Amino acid sequence: MNNKYVLWVDDKFEKTVYRKSFQAVRGGLDETLELWGKTCHFVVWPSEKVEFFVDGKSLNTQEDYEHALDMSYEESISHYERTMRRYSWVMVLIMGLTCILYLVVELQGGDMSRWNGTMVLVLVILVLNLVDIVRGRKR
Repeated sequence: MNNKYVLWVDDKFEKTVYRKSFQAVRGGLDETLELWGKTCHFVVWPSEKVEFFVDGKSLNTQEDYEHALDMSYEESISHYERTMRRYSWVMVLIMGLTCILYLVVELQGGDMSRWNGTMVLVLVILVLNLVDIVRGRKR
């Protein structure tokens, strides 16, 4: 695609270029631009975050990511979805343990009436995460 954009430091034009060029783009790391005189690549993640890479190093996080230039947009979305699914599983485990502890205390005769509202919220979060996991598997 070789779209080339020049961004300037501390300039209002940089924000204009960013808004017009990157917000609507669903490009991958094959998109190049010139940043401070160096050619670099960018990717627009599903969360609308734009990340820039120069020589395999992220300018956003300052972390080395040696396979960044080899990762296609589809692979990056797949990686993002897998990460979100893992977070959903962690939330399911935490909320499930909370429900089990609530039931154990309730069955032992403890007064848990003031926690009923909190447990309703826990159950809603649990159901939403389970739906998210099931929906992710159907794709």
